[in-house]
Amino acid sequence: MIWDSESCLCTCKPKNCIDKRWDQVSCSCVCANDSQSCDVGYHFDSQRCDCVCTPRECTDPIRNTLNTETCACECLFPTEACAEDEIWSTTACQCICSPQNCGAGKYWDTSECKCLCRPHSCDDGKIWSTEDCECKCEPAHCVPGTVWDHQLCDCVCSGGSCDEGFYFDLEQCRCVCLPVDCGTDGMFDYDICGCQCRKQSCADVTINGH
Repeated sequence: MIWDSESCLCTCKPKNCIDKRWDQVSCSCVCANDSQSCDVGYHFDSQRCDCVCTPRECTDPIRNTLNTETCACECLFPTEACAEDEIWSTTACQCICSPQNCGAGKYWDTSECKCLCRPHSCDDGKIWSTEDCECKCEPAHCVPGTVWDHQLCDCVCSGGSCDEGFYFDLEQCRCVCLPVDCGTDGMFDYDICGCQCRKQSCADVTINGH
């Protein structure tokens, strides 16, 4: 305190206030913006000369920790680190797949942890494949030995292996015999998969010279 001869009173000795102003009434340095109004959930801090988060209890069972920087209730980072291909999501409060660059026409799906094709409309009778990024026919049930062809929109022969002496016929969708040369007196029979004698007219056949 110092004596003020004009007011005949002891008054405060002014100080050099860095980033603040001197207040003769309180005899201290005060914020220059001490009358500043703050948003809901914040209050003015005279020490920091700024609006700060007002402490409050977080009642959400998952997001139960107050972040004083964002003034929002958030979930705590897990005690165990996420897997190598995952990152911690403060929004989902759990480890999620690390987003990948999917390229044109695709987007990253965090729920399936993979790149998916963007939705597209198809002609009647076809559906959009999020795996192949193209319109495909809706698969039908195919009989054994055939598979569904998305390009032809039909069941086609799947092919297969055959025993020795057979080959796979795609038109018949089955194994058939490989024909062999049966000579001039024989003919190949596909039913038995072998040679048989050629049928002749018995009237033309002579027995013992008769």
